[in-house]
Amino acid sequence: MQVGEFLNQDLPSAQDRAQALSMLAARAQVALNADAVMVAMFDRSAQIWRGYCPGHPVELVHAQISHFVSTTFLEEVRQTNAPLFRPLQLGRMDSSKSWPILGVRFAVGAPLRDLTAPAAPQSFAGVLYLDRRGDHGAFSALEEGMVSELALAASLALAYVDHYLGELGSLEQMDAAKNVRVRDVLKSTQGNINQAFKRLSLEFDSRDKLKHFIQNTGLGAYVARARASYTVEGIRSLILDTKDLRKVGNALGNRRYSTINRFLRHQNPSTTLRNLVNSLGLTWEAVQGKAFQDLDPKSASVDRL
Repeated sequence: MQVGEFLNQDLPSAQDRAQALSMLAARAQVALNADAVMVAMFDRSAQIWRGYCPGHPVELVHAQISHFVSTTFLEEVRQTNAPLFRPLQLGRMDSSKSWPILGVRFAVGAPLRDLTAPAAPQSFAGVLYLDRRGDHGAFSALEEGMVSELALAASLALAYVDHYLGELGSLEQMDAAKNVRVRDVLKSTQGNINQAFKRLSLEFDSRDKLKHFIQNTGLGAYVARARASYTVEGIRSLILDTKDLRKVGNALGNRRYSTINRFLRHQNPSTTLRNLVNSLGLTWEAVQGKAFQDLDPKSASVDRL
């Protein structure tokens, strides 16, 4: 499911949130062969489910949902509290009254996340639900992976839906959030646009569109600085500026000791992070070398000379 297609083609024509989420569910159904699909949002304040199905542009609440999907399964996914967007698939759910009535044989659901939530426990927003009925078989491991990707795409789309419809903020705020997201990815990839595009492919349909966004938002200079940071000279400058290798690792996109050490030795086999620190007239202890090294479980297998 391309988030860009949903944002550009579906969302502008949506009359309200229910219709927008119905369109989002339809996109998911096209992306994966399923008999029933629902974007089910959990209302924390009311402690109820609100559901949205393809071709049904009205909100379903509580008991209405069971006419389309199993609320028991939705609760199963919610209580499992799976990390990130990991899906849960079940076949034959005896505790659900809806399954035999609806003819459900297999169901898979992945958590939807509130990408604006300040903390992980509060990030659960709902479930992307899909099922198969009749003589259709279970979802394969490959399809479960696709469900996980769809849940990520749907979570991103949900944030745009709420911004677009004015529930969380203005379009200007949405653009500002996108700018921050792109900047953070560019920082973590040291300005490598190809690597950044792999992580931003849900937001941008092509590398050219990402490059165009970077140029139009003034991030070109930021890319240049990010590229310059991951060089021997860039690492040397960061050490001198911060006097703390933990801060150096964070500035280089949360890189570990072993990663930086390997990079330096690739540039020059006789150069290690410790040697680089010593060449600057600093001691390993003064720049928190041991503390930084201990944070990396791979450090034991790296040459510490």
